[in-house]
Order: sequence, then C-alpha cells, then structure tokens
Amino acid sequence: MIQAILATHPRARSADVGALARCVEECVECAAACTSCADACLAEEDVQELVPCIRLNLDCADVCEPPVASRRARPPVRSPSFATCSSAA
Repeated sequence: MIQAILATHPRARSADVGALARCVEECVECAAACTSCADACLAEEDVQELVPCIRLNLDCADVCEPPVASRRARPPVRSPSFATCSSAA
C-alpha cells in the first residue's frame, strides 16, 4: 500500500519508490515492536527492575519514527536514521 501511495507522487520516477516504501514499512514495524515490548514490560509485576528495558524500547521506537515523520515535513528532512535505512535498501 505504501508503495502505491508513493508511486502517485509527481516525482516518483526520480526516486527508488520500492526502497523508500520498504524503509517506511520497516521503520513503522520497528517502532510498533519496540512500543509493544515496552508496554508488555509495564504489565509485569517487577516493573521497577524492567525500567532500563522500557527506556531502551522507547528509545528504539524514537529512532524508528523520525524517518517516517520526516517524509511529511516540508522541505524534506533527511535524518541520520533515514540515510542508514536508505543505504541498506
């Protein structure tokens, strides 16, 4: 679905729409997994012991979200994590 949406952009032919779509999908999936793990930790009885894990998971989600959000910004913003994701595609 993301690739189909990106393909409607007037400049889609000048970009690797497939790589960008994969990057967006992976970032969204990463953020969701990290947030879910933090949420699961909060449901445990020994929450205090899991604080470092919760922080790490929330930091992970924070790293995964900016590349997606930066695509909504004008002018386009290239975050370091977007560059890393783009080069890995």
